[in-house]
Formats: sequence, structure tokens, C-alpha cells
Amino acid sequence: MLKKNLIRRRMSFFLLLMLYIGFCCEVAAFPPNVMAVGELHELDGGYWIEVVEADVEGGKALLVLGRLPDKALVSKAYVSRGEWFSLDDRDLFHFEAILNNVFHSEDAIMVELTEYDWWPRKETPPDPPDSLYLIFIISAGTIVLIFIIFARNRLNDRTRQQKIEEYRAKMHKLEKEGYDVSDLKGVLGDEK
Repeated sequence: MLKKNLIRRRMSFFLLLMLYIGFCCEVAAFPPNVMAVGELHELDGGYWIEVVEADVEGGKALLVLGRLPDKALVSKAYVSRGEWFSLDDRDLFHFEAILNNVFHSEDAIMVELTEYDWWPRKETPPDPPDSLYLIFIISAGTIVLIFIIFARNRLNDRTRQQKIEEYRAKMHKLEKEGYDVSDLKGVLGDEK
């Protein structure tokens, strides 16, 4: 009984851990990026993005893409809140995002981008992770693992019960032959 409780606790902990990992993966799939107006963010591949200006009341912002090290301006987009946009350096580089929000912080105007991604154009764009698919796979794997453990425990219980029945048969045979089997009856639970 103690072993079953220990296994159940471990399985519960394992299941919770897998769900937590799944939710973390979902959150990590598209982390929001908050940028202040005039703040330069370096991207992979020698590029940068900057919010040049933003209008809080209108919910609009002007974003530019540039190339390092000469800080040459490559592309710009004037976008509204909730709008998807992309910035490109011809066939070399691509940046895309959704302008989620434009707001005031304590000392600056801030822009929040969501579902952003970038990649060199010569490569195919990366597929965003499908978090629901990931959670489904983790959950299905956990359920299969739980099923295997319970099936193994049930098989062990059947094997144990068969052994007990074999010992009882041997005990009854010994009892018929005149041997004292009272100690065995106590162990097997056959005392009447």
C-alpha cells in the first residue's frame, strides 16, 4: 500500500511537472518585447530595430530596421495598434511582429510588440511552435506512462496473487499430511 501511494505521488508530481513545462513552452513561444521610443534593439544577423516615434492616443508607431555596423536604415513601417507588419532588407533579412500596444511609462513612451520573429531571407522562415500540439504530446506521453505503470502494477498484483494461491495449495497439502502449518496460515491470512 505504501509503495502504491509513493508511485501515485511520483506520478502526480511528474504530471504536474510536464504540464508546467508545457505552459512554460507556450509562454516562451512568443514573448512580448517592450521597447521605449528611441531605444535600439540588436537582432541576429547584424540588424537592429528601433521605434522612432509613437502616438499613444492614436495607438500608432513608426518602426525602422537597420543594418550594423554602419547603422544604415533599411526599411520602415508606420503601424497601428493590433496591426501585423514586416520590415525587410530585400532578399537578405526579414522581421515581422504585431504592434500590441503603445503606452506611457514613468519617463518614456513605450511600444509592445508580440508574436515577433526574424530570420535571414535565404533560409526558410522558422515554424512557430504550436504550443497546444506540444501540450497534447506531453499530456499523451504522460497518460501512456501512467497506463504502463498501472498495467505493470496490476500484472505484479496478479503474479503475487498466483504465488499466494500456490503457497496456499502447498500449505493445505502439508496440513493434510499432518504438518503444523499454523504459522503459515497467519502469514497467508487463512486463520479461521
